[in-house]
Amino acid sequence: MQNWTRIMTLAALLVAMLGVGNASAQDCLTLTVSDLVEGEYAYFEVEGAEPDSFVIAVWGLKEGVSNVENDYIDLCASFGIANVKGKARVLGLGLVDDDGYADFYRFIPNYAGANIFMQAAQTGTCPDSCVSNVVESTIQEG
Repeated sequence: MQNWTRIMTLAALLVAMLGVGNASAQDCLTLTVSDLVEGEYAYFEVEGAEPDSFVIAVWGLKEGVSNVENDYIDLCASFGIANVKGKARVLGLGLVDDDGYADFYRFIPNYAGANIFMQAAQTGTCPDSCVSNVVESTIQEG
């Protein structure tokens, strides 16, 4: 119950700071991604999340809007990437440490030249959305 109280306090604080009824329009996380090189692992870092929560990172081929609600992992997110639905679009899931930081690696398949968009979201913020900046990158030859 303590985590739920902290999450609700953070959501209320975001709404108060932003002056809006829904935090989904604002980034509350920072996503940093290493170079994407086919056949190698890329490194993903997420900062600014609520300690002891989870963050999930997704990808897509073009910018757009994808509103995702998943009760199983307590995710409400308004992504700035089109067609973010299903587990095939998940890059990774990370546990947030006491400093609000999570990281993970993901193997990059052999798709040199593909341009992709990536974004992270924090779980446990429903009904509001806590997402990161959108990162655009092109997969490089290995």
